[in-house]
Amino acid sequence: LTRLTSDPGLTGFPAISTDGKWLAYATDRATGRDLDIWVQQLPSGEAMRLTKHEVDEYEPAFSPGANRIAFRSDREGGGIYIVPVSGGGEP
Repeated sequence: LTRLTSDPGLTGFPAISTDGKWLAYATDRATGRDLDIWVQQLPSGEAMRLTKHEVDEYEPAFSPGANRIAFRSDREGGGIYIVPVSGGGEP
């Protein structure tokens, strides 16, 4: 058993890429208010924040090639969005 995160507050909705190299999850660690999508390389990479909207974003899922993450967002009435695993290009 290995602990992968140690965020204060709420952390949930984990997803592991099919190649086992990445972990994505939703956490309120940045703001303490809303959930954002974070990603980190396994087994011990540093977590990187992928989304920054002031609404909840959750339920990440990796694309088959593990280069993009789809997630649910409550922005603009709600929807599904895609962001690169490497960051940048946030919709």
